[in-house]
Amino acid sequence: MGSPATPVIRRLEKATVNRIAAGEVIIRPANALKELIENSLDAKSTSITVVLKQGGLKVLQIQDNGCGIRVEDFPILCERFTTSKIKTFEDLTGIKSFGFRGEALASISHVAHLTITSKTPGASCAYRASFEDGKLIAGAPGEPAEPRPVAGLKGTTIHAEDLFYNIPIRREALRSPQEEYRKCVDVVTRYAVHYAGVSFVCKKQSQSKTDVHTMKNASRKQNIRALYGKTISRELIEVNAESKEFKFKMESLATNPNFNTKTYTFILFINNRLVESVTIKKAVDSVYKEYLPSHSHPFVYLNLDIHPSHVDVNVHPTKKEVGFLHEEHIVEEIRTAFENALKGANSSRIFLTQTLLPGAEEPIENKKTSKKGVEDVQGQGETKTESRSSRKRVYEHKLVRTDSNNPIGRLDAYLRHPKQNVLAARRRASSFKKQRTRLTSVRELYVDVESVSSDLLCEMFGDHTFVGCVDNVYSLIQHKTKLSLINVPLLSRHLMYERVLLNFGYMEKLQLSKPAPLRELLTLALETEGDNDWSKEEGGIELVANKLRDLLVSKSALLKEYFSIVISEKSELIALPEIIPNYVPPMAKLPGFLLRLSLDVNWSEEKPCFQGIADELALFYQIEGGRYLDHSITYSAHKKQHISLKWVIQHTILPAMSYDFHPPRSLEGAGCTIQVACLEELYKIFERC
Repeated sequence: MGSPATPVIRRLEKATVNRIAAGEVIIRPANALKELIENSLDAKSTSITVVLKQGGLKVLQIQDNGCGIRVEDFPILCERFTTSKIKTFEDLTGIKSFGFRGEALASISHVAHLTITSKTPGASCAYRASFEDGKLIAGAPGEPAEPRPVAGLKGTTIHAEDLFYNIPIRREALRSPQEEYRKCVDVVTRYAVHYAGVSFVCKKQSQSKTDVHTMKNASRKQNIRALYGKTISRELIEVNAESKEFKFKMESLATNPNFNTKTYTFILFINNRLVESVTIKKAVDSVYKEYLPSHSHPFVYLNLDIHPSHVDVNVHPTKKEVGFLHEEHIVEEIRTAFENALKGANSSRIFLTQTLLPGAEEPIENKKTSKKGVEDVQGQGETKTESRSSRKRVYEHKLVRTDSNNPIGRLDAYLRHPKQNVLAARRRASSFKKQRTRLTSVRELYVDVESVSSDLLCEMFGDHTFVGCVDNVYSLIQHKTKLSLINVPLLSRHLMYERVLLNFGYMEKLQLSKPAPLRELLTLALETEGDNDWSKEEGGIELVANKLRDLLVSKSALLKEYFSIVISEKSELIALPEIIPNYVPPMAKLPGFLLRLSLDVNWSEEKPCFQGIADELALFYQIEGGRYLDHSITYSAHKKQHISLKWVIQHTILPAMSYDFHPPRSLEGAGCTIQVACLEELYKIFERC
């Protein structure tokens, strides 16, 4: 049996190469339309009209009033890499136009029947030409393959028919014409919002009704009102940011916390290019999650202007993505700007009501309901109007306390205790911000946490009410009609581990009042927690402490960047991470933490290294169960405030468990949570008494 023949490498035909390239640039009608709109904008057009048939698959036509195309340029107009935007590769570093490759018209001519009509300013007539596979063809049998004079208006009209006629698989893979039309309308709508000085029209062929229509002299807010509705436009706020250091400027129109929708509308332009950025989108969404209900999103239009030399536009075939310098810093600046804007916009909520005219009869549906009342919600500073008919009847055995601000029902209500700033503590606990890292290893670790989480415990801690501390380990919480004992130290360790992964690389710092020498702390740990029987070969405790100190100093850059553990050049510990806002760990455990950090962490592999450091931080920061509940501890690193451990559990640890906490299923039957009472069962007993 002979060996198989060696495959022969062949040069592909030019037509095959061009068709393959066209399939990468023109994926669907919306991609072709985006390229053509950008060409019209490059031509300084102030009016752009789009006409579509069957979602752009049968007919895709765009007409503008731009500068037009010279008749001398028609022969090479649809050849690849022919452009008027750049001459050399270096021109890309300062490019301000959309097109630069010269691939849009060439790609369309390889997958559709293309006809172009154009008239330049001052020309006596317009010229029309037909193209196929990048070349001029005759408009009709017997005619020469050259531009022919026709009557026409100033500007350019591009008419593409039968898109993907020669790629049947691509055409069959596309969605319905209605869905393709919706995507085309979405593209035109986004450009219409950004380019307020340009009139956009989009409609179906042979129909007078337009789906997009904006005026040339309209503002962006007016365009948003016309395209997305007055409900969104009246809730818009301006969000701006600028940095001379990173050479960028941001202008944004976004909805305030009064508005939310299930669909996340995020319009992003970078240097006037319609692009996508998952990083910026998630950063903005993470800020809104603190204000909006679960699974709700805002409307955001964001215009980012970055110095052209800092932007790489040639990173994607369809140019839907761009790369830019200082991405992490710019994203952080954007997130901070939205945080500051929403803080001011969340001072009040608006509820629209409709008043009956004098003498008007009450609607029938309202007669069936009881009177509406407006009640003040203590501690929230807002009012809500609610119809009693919309509430289901709650039976006596299901009545529970739902206002955690009301002290009645807490054990502390029957004890004397010092006054604490409860409202400030709640603000600190609710100021938790999620920051998702882009490192795959850390994301995998967080996914591992979510995959083993208990739905029962997640629901319990997501909606619980603090009742009181039983001893230095267990506390009582209420969830719906059930009363449960929880092991706070054990749960706090899982909470700290999860927060380290969730805020990986974004944690604030707790500055130590005085730098702590690493060598002294490690020596203390070796004497108290380590193996006291050090052999002579290891050189004794002092030499081991020096080696461990040098190891931590060598890893100081990693510890500072990702975990906010700051070690100075003098081998002194300067700062620790603030895993939970304003919570300071038991500092007596610091020497042991440093010893385990240097001995037990696998520093040679990325994922085990990050997991090991997170484990040690969680062990260090967990609530120390051996303390007395009324033992005074330092709560704030910035204010010398001493309060009880019980107060920290109630106002810091347990509120933090209400936000994205995923306890593992292994804690369900490990004595971590113990149900001690159920209101329904107690009610049965009281009924018999």
